Amino acid sequence: FDRTNFAVKAFWIFKFTLGSTLLLVMTIYWGAYAKFNVSTKDEPGGHYQGWEIIAFTFATTQTTEGTIKKGGLRMIGTVLGGFSGWLALTACTSSDGAINPYGLIAWLTAGTGIASFFGVEKGFQARMGLTPDYGYAIQLFVMTQAIIGLYAYNGTGTKNDLVANRIVANLVGIVMAIVMALIPPRVLGASPHNGFAILELQEAALAKTVHLLMERSSGKFEDEIAVKESSELATNIIEEELQSIVAFFTEAE
Repeated sequence: FDRTNFAVKAFWIFKFTLGSTLLLVMTIYWGAYAKFNVSTKDEPGGHYQGWEIIAFTFATTQTTEGTIKKGGLRMIGTVLGGFSGWLALTACTSSDGAINPYGLIAWLTAGTGIASFFGVEKGFQARMGLTPDYGYAIQLFVMTQAIIGLYAYNGTGTKNDLVANRIVANLVGIVMAIVMALIPPRVLGASPHNGFAILELQEAALAKTVHLLMERSSGKFEDEIAVKESSELATNIIEEELQSIVAFFTEAE
């Protein structure tokens, strides 16, 4: 029916565009929503128009499960980061309302370091950055506390308004991303068909990488042998993974 596989691509683009457009329409044409903000009656007040678009875009991934997981991690990181930013401003604001920049920087630096400690694996994997399992929550924690702290310091909004609006806006965007991901046809990573397709894409990417390494090698005989051995090893690993997955789904059936 769809030999070029363009229909699936077109529908994914449609869903992604639809979710983003709905948020834009809500912000521009829905007066109650466009003017809505979580206010503590402080001056200047806060607003969150635009933050929900960012949350929707970054929470959307290739699979339904991935979107739900990433959305959940974004929720956790945003809430904890918002709380950290609120504590930072509470601790670093004097009685006359002035924010101590040195204390704020020290708090944000400490928060970033502590969060990174729990988000990075040991050994060689530490060179790859934050863990892919829950590192996204760490990213959002660091980003959120910094945004709230710097916005408040620059007078963009007050402490309570910034924290409340940042959290609410992210929840709106995340929920929209999850809703769009749940609309059929869903790309489920647990599906055998989708699992095989993802592994085939990884195999093709690895083959291109190894081929590029062979082309860019120094030309020495021993280097070429090492690259070829690495290529064969990687190919064998992928074949073993495919066989184990086939056996797993066969037993499940």
